[in-house]
Amino acid sequence: MRKILILHGLIILIVIFAYEMTPRTDVLKKVVVESNSQKDITRKTQLQQPKSIWDNVIIRIDDGPDIYTSEIVKTLKELGVKHVIFGLIGRNVLKYPDTLREILDAGYTIANHTYTHPRMHLRWVRAYYVRNPEKWRWQIDKTNKVINQALESKGKSYQCKIFCFPEIPKCLTAPLIRIVEEEGLEPDEAWDIDSRDSIHGRRRLTFKEIVSQINHLQNKKNIVEVLIHSRKGGWSSELREIDKVLTSLKEDSSELPLLNRKLRKGF
Repeated sequence: MRKILILHGLIILIVIFAYEMTPRTDVLKKVVVESNSQKDITRKTQLQQPKSIWDNVIIRIDDGPDIYTSEIVKTLKELGVKHVIFGLIGRNVLKYPDTLREILDAGYTIANHTYTHPRMHLRWVRAYYVRNPEKWRWQIDKTNKVINQALESKGKSYQCKIFCFPEIPKCLTAPLIRIVEEEGLEPDEAWDIDSRDSIHGRRRLTFKEIVSQINHLQNKKNIVEVLIHSRKGGWSSELREIDKVLTSLKEDSSELPLLNRKLRKGF
């Protein structure tokens, strides 16, 4: 009888142990959801079927703030664009400090884009910062400080979590990337669509070409990031045109192939 009781006790212990070691799906789902919500703007989220035409589009606006920043923030908010990264240059923040609060109040993200925007696509510039890592760290720290100062003066506190590389991210070397990460910043991955509005000697993409690329890429990936520069002007009207075409695509998907051909031909 005593042996039977001991055996039953062992069986109960084994069952309890197995239950505790079994993955709790409800807890795991919660962790995944929370993790995804935090990383959504960095394009690591696996988005579900979009409810809005902008749900799986990130607009990245580099080199601000400038005279057009306030206008473009209002336009993006009005259009219901949810995911926007403003890559701010430190010295420009000193010129337009009030725009930072407008960006945050609209629910958008402020990213560190260095203090002077060094031309990292040039080999000698990259070599300089590799040889002088303290100079590269200064670019990051100084920008964080002026961003914090501008917001603190408006009663806001903010900690940059994203770093937007000046020039093409692939130009950055491992030592420089490591410094970015040491400063507590997550490098933004390269954009998917370059509007080419900052490339000297190259034609800027039209809103029709941008829509065509967005639609093409959305068939292949969950999130599409579009790079623009507000200082070039005209983006508020361009974004409204993009919104109109994306809306027509969503409302009548049966005409999608025809519309894509029209977009490629420029209507």
